[in-house]
Amino acid sequence: MENKFCYLKGLVDCSSGQIQDCNVKHVSRCPREEDTAKKESRQAFCFLKGLVDCAPCDVQDCNIKRVRRCPREN
Repeated sequence: MENKFCYLKGLVDCSSGQIQDCNVKHVSRCPREEDTAKKESRQAFCFLKGLVDCAPCDVQDCNIKRVRRCPREN
C-alpha cells in the first residue's frame, strides 16, 4: 500500500521511493511526481505552410493554419 499523504510539518513517502518534504500542508499527491507529469506535454503546433509534430512518429500537415491540437485527434 503506497502512502500518498503528508504529516503536518512532516514527510510524504511516494510511490517512487522518494521521501518528500510537505512542510505545513496536507497533499494527496507527491509534489515531485506531479511536477514531472506537467512537464510531459506533447508538441502540437504548426509552422506556416509546414508540418506539426504530434504523437511520436506522427507528423501531420497543417498547411496554412496555426493549430494547438493535432488535426487527426479533433
